[in-house]
Amino acid sequence: MMVYRFISMFIVIIVLSGCRAQDREPIPQEVMFSVTSPSGGGIEAVIYTTQTDGYNFIGSGYRCFLAIRYPGSECILRRELTKGFGNYEGGVLGIKWISDHEILVERAIADQRKDIVYDTKSHEWRAYTDTSSQIPENTPIGDPDCPWDTAIALRSIGKDVTAPKLLERVEPETPEGLRMRYAFYMYDVVITVEGDVCGIKLLKSPDDQYPEYEKAVADAMLQWTFEPGLKDGQPVDCIMTLTVHPHLR
Repeated sequence: MMVYRFISMFIVIIVLSGCRAQDREPIPQEVMFSVTSPSGGGIEAVIYTTQTDGYNFIGSGYRCFLAIRYPGSECILRRELTKGFGNYEGGVLGIKWISDHEILVERAIADQRKDIVYDTKSHEWRAYTDTSSQIPENTPIGDPDCPWDTAIALRSIGKDVTAPKLLERVEPETPEGLRMRYAFYMYDVVITVEGDVCGIKLLKSPDDQYPEYEKAVADAMLQWTFEPGLKDGQPVDCIMTLTVHPHLR
């Protein structure tokens, strides 16, 4: 592994040794963020700004760049954030390496996360979506022993089963950008004879722009308490379909 890193770094230095004069210019003092590659190669990624004439996404008189500095080389690879991935209004929140050759630029636009990734191998930008907090649709979460089969068998609430009544509700934190538009999230929820929520399935989500909100709603619902549904006057496990409208929160 060490030999591979040495050879890779040697090749990079050779390739960059013929860089242009402007690529040898030092990084200005206006550094916003700086992080070194975790691969051990010592490659540094930097976000910095420069003053200029005109107006752009940061404001009047500023431009923003991603710079990649290789150890042992005078050359600095620069990519302007207002180019290569379109102009945008917003701010950079931070940067981090997500692999040995990919740099995540965390940014916000109108209170919405619009993260992008720069690939130091292909020298291309791509959009970034964090799917770690997404809930697969129609996949149960919660207690693995939750009585889904029993609850589904008694789904006909309104016929011989009275609906559970909500007693206590925990609200998820709603992103500001999501409050500003119409959207709804639909879940199947199993409510036990004790009035607890033991299982949830995501049935419908508007998009994957706010995957963290899908999980936040599910986590909140697992803390809700109900007066249980009744069949012939006795509490029963039952299932309800609930819809959450974040713009009404």
